[in-house]
Amino acid sequence: LQMYALTSPEWIILNQLTVTLQIFIDATHYVSRTKTPLLYQVIPLIDKLDSHLLLLMKINVQRPLHNTIRHAAHLARAVLNKYYSRTDESIMYRVAMVLHPRYKLEYFAHHEWEEDWIAEA
Repeated sequence: LQMYALTSPEWIILNQLTVTLQIFIDATHYVSRTKTPLLYQVIPLIDKLDSHLLLLMKINVQRPLHNTIRHAAHLARAVLNKYYSRTDESIMYRVAMVLHPRYKLEYFAHHEWEEDWIAEA
């Protein structure tokens, strides 16, 4: 079985992957707390995941990541954005955000949405 043992570089990748995926575990637990996730939770959650993936894609000298992790983050962000764009198909996501007392239109401005999108919301 020695031939199947992980090498030191593979352990490094595995440890980086574990840390990288923790936010997705946290997001899953957050959404799973209730029987039905609420619409106002979707956009902030996707934004948080997107920011995390963007950070992973950047080269950081203080926290170097293996290129495999960086590439996986790039691919994951493409999939995430595919589903994020689906929120444009229903006005209900934006309505839920605007009507939520914590978010309102300030959320969109704070996250630098385009003025046209904010006006539409």
